[in-house]
Amino acid sequence: GVPGEAIVSGNIEDNVKAWKNTWIEICDFGVEQNFDVIIAIPPVSGAGNKIASNWESQNLEKLSHTSIVPSYYLVKDALKDLDNKCAKTLDLTNTFDAVSETIYLDLAHFADAGNMLVAEELYKISLPIIYEKIGK
Repeated sequence: GVPGEAIVSGNIEDNVKAWKNTWIEICDFGVEQNFDVIIAIPPVSGAGNKIASNWESQNLEKLSHTSIVPSYYLVKDALKDLDNKCAKTLDLTNTFDAVSETIYLDLAHFADAGNMLVAEELYKISLPIIYEKIGK
């Protein structure tokens, strides 16, 4: 799921803290068991600098009451805290900034073009870690 989905309701700070602490446990477990953990927070509509298409603008208006954007900075701050605990962290918020066509289906899910861009970013960050593991 999207890391922000659970923070829309309830005590946002507590939920983000729980999210971060869970990832710390997973990253520590990864170190113990010799596997790397990469944490990436996804782009969400309205959080980056993407110029919204008509569809995206309508969704932002219609669904703004469910948007995690006002509190997404808390997730970003938590991600920074995870940087020294996990193999890598990646903030994908601005992945779609150069794209003008519709990427978002709603506030958090993307069409195929968006999935491809996110996959490329994940590939770029993962490849050096994989090469290091296999000794290339």
